[in-house]
Amino acid sequence: MKRLMLLLFAICLSLGCGGGGRFGEPTEGLGEDFAISPDDRHIAYTTVQNGVSSLYIANVDGTGVTRLSQSDKASYLQPRFSSDGSKILFVSMPVKSKLHVSTLQEIHADGSGLKLLSGGDTLITEALYARDDKTIYYVQSQRFEEKASYRPVDLDLYSMEATGANRQRITKLAHDTMEHLSLSDDGTSLLYQTIDPTSYETRFRVLSLNKKLDMISFLPPHDPDQQLQDPSWLPGPATGILYSADVQQKQGDVPAFELFTMDLPSKTVRQITRLDNASLKPIALHHSPAVLFLKNKDKSRQKNQYVLMQVQLDGSGAKEIPLQP
Repeated sequence: MKRLMLLLFAICLSLGCGGGGRFGEPTEGLGEDFAISPDDRHIAYTTVQNGVSSLYIANVDGTGVTRLSQSDKASYLQPRFSSDGSKILFVSMPVKSKLHVSTLQEIHADGSGLKLLSGGDTLITEALYARDDKTIYYVQSQRFEEKASYRPVDLDLYSMEATGANRQRITKLAHDTMEHLSLSDDGTSLLYQTIDPTSYETRFRVLSLNKKLDMISFLPPHDPDQQLQDPSWLPGPATGILYSADVQQKQGDVPAFELFTMDLPSKTVRQITRLDNASLKPIALHHSPAVLFLKNKDKSRQKNQYVLMQVQLDGSGAKEIPLQP
């Protein structure tokens, strides 16, 4: 039962249940996904007003906030920088539409050159650039669950050229959940998260982008009842990951998610934060031993009221990054 409750809690965190509980309707304020530029100078993120998510860029210290793109007809979600930092890839989802579709678009980091990469006849949930910026990997849903969980299911990994041409299906696994794509620095290994619909078990998966498409599935060594989520690669070789895990102390406690690292060869796990809060979506800076992540200001966890935080990999120096013009 605890695992089921934590699974539902995790899905709410991922899909924005605090803002109505419907896929594609994020909570108000700071959005649930952000990206760090390759030179660590900028962050791309979303801010939600009146149920519509717009795309922003700011300096990594929170200054210089600039709105890149806004629409009253679509929410812009899941921003990702190109490897040279010049472009931002994002998913555009229609607002208040009965059609469960989305488009993939890109925009220059200065706000120019908005470009449509895919038509509105599919449901793409997230995407990222390959390291050479010539290929885009993306997750596409084959079916939308209307009743039980109201979210996309039957998810697989696809690729296309950066121009939007030559779309190809890479996996045929029909995952019930597939999220938090993260590409290793060398561009050879794709990390993501799945949740088994029967056992409610979270699995972290690494897909090697070689001809054989070798895959491993694993979990860091935690208590079986703990909910793990939000995996991403640490900088350097594809041997270390960041993630969040609940550290609920006793039955009835509101789950507190803290940040952890794991060395894959040795399976050594180390806890980074001890903030007794919902610390989520960790992403490491590329050139300094620090992590950006989201913290939920609502201690009851009934709503998602995020602030952007930074902490050193050794757990010191946790601080809020106020986003300001």
